[in-house]
Amino acid sequence: MVVWFDGRLPVERIRFENLDAIIVNVPTGNYIPFWKGRHWYTILRQDTGRFFNLDSKLSKPEEITDIVQHCRNLLSKTEDANQLFLIGKGDPSLFVSSE
Repeated sequence: MVVWFDGRLPVERIRFENLDAIIVNVPTGNYIPFWKGRHWYTILRQDTGRFFNLDSKLSKPEEITDIVQHCRNLLSKTEDANQLFLIGKGDPSLFVSSE
């Protein structure tokens, strides 16, 4: 299942233990005038609970040691309109806590 995370909510409401991955969508630089592109990449959660950034712009996958802070940093850039899509199995209500 896929759930869009409302970036106005605190990142601490994401239940990372129930996720398989996070799809990140960020604006890219303008190579063509009046064209605003976006870049997509995946943050994968291994069975061990460790998260890895699989961005194709990296030379190799990078471990994310503090996933909460990483997501907080992504969403704090509101002028960039970064977005997170939460990926997991089962009931999507388990991806974000209600409080």
